[in-house]
Amino acid sequence: MSKTTTRLIKIIKKHASEEKSYFEAQKLIAKGADVRTPLNNGYSMIQYVTEEEARLRQPTPVKAENCRRIIKLLKDRASELLSELVLSNNGKLDEMRLLVKLKASCYQQQVYGPLGLLGKLLNQSENHVRLDVVRFLVETDEEAKFALMKEDDQHQTCLSLSLNNPKSSVQVSNYIQEQLNLLFNKIASTHSEMDAKELAQWICRGADPKATDEDQNTVLLNAVRANNVDLVRALIANGCNAMHKNKDDKTSFDIAKNEPLRNAQLLAILSEQIVNNKLKQLICAEKSSLKKEEVLKCLEEGANINGRFDNNDSFLHYLIAHDGTQEMIAAFVNEFNADILATNNAGLRPIELCILHDKNLHNVLGTFLKLPRVSTDTFFNNVSQKSIYQYAIEQDLKDSADTIKTELNARLWACVTSANTDDKRNQSVLSEAKKLIDYGAQINDRHDIDGEYKGWSVFHVACKTTMKSFVECLVRDMKADCAFPNSHEDYPISIAAEYGQLEIVQFLRECRGVQINVFNKKRDTPLHLAAKNHHYRIVRYLILWGADEEARNSSKETPLVSAQMSETKTEQDKIEKDKIISFLRNLTFPEDDNMREEAIQPTKSTPDLDTCELLSHIDVHEIQPS
Repeated sequence: MSKTTTRLIKIIKKHASEEKSYFEAQKLIAKGADVRTPLNNGYSMIQYVTEEEARLRQPTPVKAENCRRIIKLLKDRASELLSELVLSNNGKLDEMRLLVKLKASCYQQQVYGPLGLLGKLLNQSENHVRLDVVRFLVETDEEAKFALMKEDDQHQTCLSLSLNNPKSSVQVSNYIQEQLNLLFNKIASTHSEMDAKELAQWICRGADPKATDEDQNTVLLNAVRANNVDLVRALIANGCNAMHKNKDDKTSFDIAKNEPLRNAQLLAILSEQIVNNKLKQLICAEKSSLKKEEVLKCLEEGANINGRFDNNDSFLHYLIAHDGTQEMIAAFVNEFNADILATNNAGLRPIELCILHDKNLHNVLGTFLKLPRVSTDTFFNNVSQKSIYQYAIEQDLKDSADTIKTELNARLWACVTSANTDDKRNQSVLSEAKKLIDYGAQINDRHDIDGEYKGWSVFHVACKTTMKSFVECLVRDMKADCAFPNSHEDYPISIAAEYGQLEIVQFLRECRGVQINVFNKKRDTPLHLAAKNHHYRIVRYLILWGADEEARNSSKETPLVSAQMSETKTEQDKIEKDKIISFLRNLTFPEDDNMREEAIQPTKSTPDLDTCELLSHIDVHEIQPS
């Protein structure tokens, strides 16, 4: 026996209740004192201190607390030694059993996380995982056994770790699966208040609802025997089979019907599931030949269109996975009121199954996306925290991704083109547009539908029909390209100039990449477009910032000539036209810079013309500090 162990035994026997003893014992253990060494009377150290704590608990609580600190220290050390044996692959089971008698924990959640020591063993790659050690940990400690039901921060379980670890074996994985199934089978007595969500988690982590006990009872049969309505409802919602028969050849419904105290609510749930099973078999058998009349008959008999089956799939999931046609999918949603947001245990909704099962023959995805109940929020899965566009890309399903992108772009077009000059109303439009773009819509996509705006992006339309604050949000928050031309090579600044949007012209001019003297297909510059459409203030602003008044379009017209050739419809247009012609004419005569500056100096305003004169431009670098 080492000196440190001898000194530790002395502290345990004579000074365990003293405050300073904890720190002394801690130092000795750190130096190698062996907590497994028994005392002279055959007691273990922890057994001795435990009895001392019980003796002192009433008369001297402070001393009893000091004993409890020593007890925890001994337990922790025993647990450390157990971990070393388990992870070394050389530990003997007898040595492990001794440490458990010394209160070592087989779980050790605080050290190794929710999967405990067993998870640590299954996650290591140095040594082969021994079945006898796994069995020892699971069957020795109830807490360690319940680690089988948990998952870590990486969403790994003990079962998944074993299945994916080359150092583990099929025998180890099968044993863990069996133990998990046994735990799940008994939840009617151990977890009677478990809800549907928690049940789904168990199933996702590997528990098998079809597994049976020694009497061939499934977890559902045991819940029915326990007359637990809420648990039965939760199990049914997670796809448990109500038609399974135990060794007495009885189904869940048979057991519920023959109970001395018949539970009407329980019978109703099970009866519905029996009819649901009939509809499930019908979908499976008929596939693309399924008729609405057949479904309606089952619904009239009591089937629940939103009932659940294996993997917590709904009937809509099941229909899509079994070659359901466009017409049947539309009928399920529009006529039968199937839940389009129902999520199975894999976190997939019907729309994700459309992506996985889409075939050109039926184009179910395109049909689904056009359903009236498919809102913008449907394009995002709250469980996976991914958009369906991202999901399709991750699944390497390009055609599905393109279908989704096309629909998103169409929705973005409808959304943004509904905006106007009502700033309050536009806030909801911007919020919707931001969602669509976050989910995969492209702000710079060119509209390809025939009509006035064919070849335009939503940003081009916004520059024509909305206001500066709206356009600014599209650029700042949604990354619209200010220098992106439409199919006619009209730039956003050209469109804003053509339609008299002075504030938008001013905003765009300050944006990176925007040029004043750009041309469209007809070689018209923004100045040409502003001049021929009688926007005097925009003409002056563009000239102020360097627009070329001598630029010629494909008809060899300067902006002045374009203005002169333009037609007017109102008196106000005529006034604006005359002012533009006068202004541009004055620019053509002065040759030197001094005369040019005089030509664009503001004149005295005429109130009846309702003009807004602009100040001369001064470069920032020319301003000298006073």
